[in-house]
Amino acid sequence: MADIDELLSLVRSKGIIRARDLEEFRLTRKNLQKAVDLGLIVRLGRGLYADADVQENPDFFFAQVCKQIPAGVVCLVSALQFHKLGTQTPSEIWIAIPRHSYRPFIDYPPVNLVEFSPAAYELGIQHFDFKQTDIRVYSIEKTVVDCFRFRNQLGMDVALEALKEYLARPGVAVDKLMQYAVRCHISTVIGPYVKALQ
Repeated sequence: MADIDELLSLVRSKGIIRARDLEEFRLTRKNLQKAVDLGLIVRLGRGLYADADVQENPDFFFAQVCKQIPAGVVCLVSALQFHKLGTQTPSEIWIAIPRHSYRPFIDYPPVNLVEFSPAAYELGIQHFDFKQTDIRVYSIEKTVVDCFRFRNQLGMDVALEALKEYLARPGVAVDKLMQYAVRCHISTVIGPYVKALQ
């Protein structure tokens, strides 16, 4: 049981681990399976495990996907959800990847991969720590701009709701929003809405 306690302590500190990480801590896969059988740890996908209790945290799934897709960035409606902007509750996690990059298959959770051009992909990435797992997500301003860029797929109502709620927040950086809009070649679309809603 001492090995399982040590394994649980490791999983709780890291949030999400890979089976191959166990060798570094001199823990065995046999104990990992025992912990899964006891319901202390859950198997997320091939070789990926987490503390059974951590799934209650809403950021857990973002961390899980970012662990499985090292180049992935939480974007669009999932980034809106992360920033608590709007009423969108997507059934899958929206992840940006660089155009023409490898598209990994993930068992769970459901993922919607969106290809971004290199310039748009690099812009506005923020990093948040979730139990030593890096969650990469676009900034709130870049997310609003991206919703206008992808308004044909998401719907103009989603983009406008995001912009309205963003502008209603205290201390927003409209200059930063417009800088992202210029760099993403969408300023002529979003600009009139910003003026009308301010």
